[in-house]
Amino acid sequence: DREPADIFPGVVTAPASILATGGAVTGVAEGAAGMTFNPASVANRFAYGSNAWWDWDWNLDWTILAPGDLSNTDFFNSGRTELGLDQLSNVNAALDFQREGLGCGLALSTIARQECGEDVDDCGELGGTAGTQTSVNNVRLGAGYAFFRGDLVAGVNVLLPSIEFISDEVDVPEGNVRGAGAEVGLLWRPAGEDYRIGLTWKPRIRSEVEIDSADAAAVGGRLIPPALISPWALGIGAAYAFGTRPMNIEPGYVNARATRGADAKDEYEIYRDRK
Repeated sequence: DREPADIFPGVVTAPASILATGGAVTGVAEGAAGMTFNPASVANRFAYGSNAWWDWDWNLDWTILAPGDLSNTDFFNSGRTELGLDQLSNVNAALDFQREGLGCGLALSTIARQECGEDVDDCGELGGTAGTQTSVNNVRLGAGYAFFRGDLVAGVNVLLPSIEFISDEVDVPEGNVRGAGAEVGLLWRPAGEDYRIGLTWKPRIRSEVEIDSADAAAVGGRLIPPALISPWALGIGAAYAFGTRPMNIEPGYVNARATRGADAKDEYEIYRDRK
């Protein structure tokens, strides 16, 4: 029977900057890459970044695993090693813009699996003509705002999942995915303090997979899932910075509002003196 496919994006397929921290970014929430784990990231500026009234950030990274690299690895955490000689690739890209306390951004992530059969020569290049390639994609459109002079940051993502099949050896049904959901994130970062607290919530999202024919239920011997399910998730995180430099400073645009483009005060010196 055809069963829905779970598309929960784990840390292994996250952007490199998040993977490096083991996914412990809910309580940090910085940068365009952070949108995938805490939507508040889209409106939270780097503490010691630009002081201008507007700013932007981007992220791009990718991983390509050659055939056989994961032949003895339970990559999908299913209790068995099922990849064999299959080839995997993962791409993450994100871009966000911030105007004073307002932020908006776009994040894209995809993981593709190239079927290689029992011989590496059967695989060819990823996205090529040999075998069947299955891609699961997630698109996030995010917006957020920093309240109370940047102490409280809130953000929301609209999540749009999709699935795609590519093959020149078998007929691939045309179809589409219907369904979307929202992710919500909060970040408490009081200016001059050395701690942050983050909270995220994502409800269960079920996206129906519609194909052009009831008979086209399989591609390359694999069943097409009738739906994509992104399970609900609740995240709570905290971060603390050691040392004399405070983790949180008041955003530079707060001091620069009177004169657009003017340099903000040196907040590090202000809060260091206070301590």
